[in-house]
Amino acid sequence: TLLLCTIAEIMSANSTTHYDTLQIPPTASFAQIKLSFHRLARLRHPDKAAHSSLNGGTENNSASCKTVPSFIEVQTAWEVLRDPVSRSKYDDTLQVKKYFQSLDQHNIVRLSDMTCEVCVIESDSSCNEQDESVAGEECSAEDYVYSYECACGDVFEIIRSDLIESSAHSDQLYTSACGSCSCRICVVDDIGVN
Repeated sequence: TLLLCTIAEIMSANSTTHYDTLQIPPTASFAQIKLSFHRLARLRHPDKAAHSSLNGGTENNSASCKTVPSFIEVQTAWEVLRDPVSRSKYDDTLQVKKYFQSLDQHNIVRLSDMTCEVCVIESDSSCNEQDESVAGEECSAEDYVYSYECACGDVFEIIRSDLIESSAHSDQLYTSACGSCSCRICVVDDIGVN
């Protein structure tokens, strides 16, 4: 089970990326990003745009406003893409978004639609001091398992403690693979398991 990103990021209808905003390809170098940012920032900066319209300029006409992003959009794109760490995270989010948007709606399942059962999880690892088990013996604990039937007849399973461990927010997406076929589902935590 893998925590991916927030539902809002994945399901947003806005398909414009920061790369689109800065009018550059996703493979652009830092120098290209910086150059495009400065060009668009000069063009769309509120002080420059107000000055241009006072002098009879046409940069603020309706056709230009539709094709050139706002200064705030340009600034936001620059803030994300100028830093290698935030750019890498953003690129990962774009890849995940592209994957989930390609999924059929039948591959998206709400956690509340899954069957929840209590199960005993056994582990070979050494037990903590409060357990009566001898080191090397199996330890067991109760946990909840969420399951959903796959088209092939097998089931997708997610263990509640795994969701809690990997979750930073309650509004998250997780993936689960079928044990028998190549099907995957996107599980939306709509109940907040934390």
